[in-house]
Amino acid sequence: MVLLKEVTLLLIVLTAGRLDAPANNGVYCDPTYRVEIKESLIIPCSMSEDHGYIYWFRGTDITGVPLIWQDINVGGEGIGEYNITDDGALVIISASLKHEGIYTIGVYISGVLYKATTEVQITITPNPPCPTLNTPCDTSCPSSCSVEVSGDGGIACSINGSRPKIAIDWIITGQSGISFIVHEADFTYNADSSTWNTTLKLDYVLDTDAGGATIHCVAPENDNWDTSDTTVEIYYDYRQTEPITPQTPQEVDTGITMIIATVVLVVVLVSCCIVCWYEYQRKARKGIYTVTRQNPDGLPGNASETITLTAFNWRRQTGRVGVKNRLVTPKNKSSPTNETTEHASSGTCLE
Repeated sequence: MVLLKEVTLLLIVLTAGRLDAPANNGVYCDPTYRVEIKESLIIPCSMSEDHGYIYWFRGTDITGVPLIWQDINVGGEGIGEYNITDDGALVIISASLKHEGIYTIGVYISGVLYKATTEVQITITPNPPCPTLNTPCDTSCPSSCSVEVSGDGGIACSINGSRPKIAIDWIITGQSGISFIVHEADFTYNADSSTWNTTLKLDYVLDTDAGGATIHCVAPENDNWDTSDTTVEIYYDYRQTEPITPQTPQEVDTGITMIIATVVLVVVLVSCCIVCWYEYQRKARKGIYTVTRQNPDGLPGNASETITLTAFNWRRQTGRVGVKNRLVTPKNKSSPTNETTEHASSGTCLE
């Protein structure tokens, strides 16, 4: 049995090399099949019921050894990474990047070899599985939010880690008082994962005192994605009162420090004033004053004497503190021949 299959396969290969197989005549396959990486793929093709041998090739050349083949009387069998169904469909058991490319089916119908080609594309779903915006929107899919802006700016929409690369676009609705500038998309290839990052940017300019718009970042629909549309609504209104900007912790600490320093300075100044006033009063109560008396007790000549008095005795002698000159005239004299001059110092305190 094994020898018979090998001989039959050899005859198919030799015959395929000699025949000019018509394309898409008697057999038809969809031009493209997509499969997520690590998943299985079945590639069915339609053909007449009276077909004979079926075999699959990698690429467009059918003169080489096929990947897998089927004897209509025996049935198909798996070979390595591929399998074939009873009706001749090719099965990729677990898709990987090396399985991406062109495949060709060859079918014998009434002794004539017909062929058809199809392309297999390996897809990788981006993470997250939807377009994302560089705004405070929720990163879940789908995503939608509103953002208040305070001036001109920009928005970027991204799809990261996709295969193949994905073209995205903007759809703007409800535009009022704002204009946009759309930039070219930027594609970046990730060699380590064989995926693509796509980024599309737009700038907005606020033209009036108030306005806004709803912005949709749209990607092509894909069965593996949660959504192909991410939305953000931006708005502004300069007519509103400017919001109070909250202070940062550093600014609060600085303000508290300045308040404490001011209070301490005031307390020190007041304390100094109180201490000076108290010291002045203490010295005034305990001060020593110098008194010079001219011609004391009616002595002849210009004799004089100097005495010192405390503040207490000074008050008793003069009646008050601070008398600088006092003229005393005796009762039995009509003129001040005998005169006493009392002189106090200017209040200098002697300890």
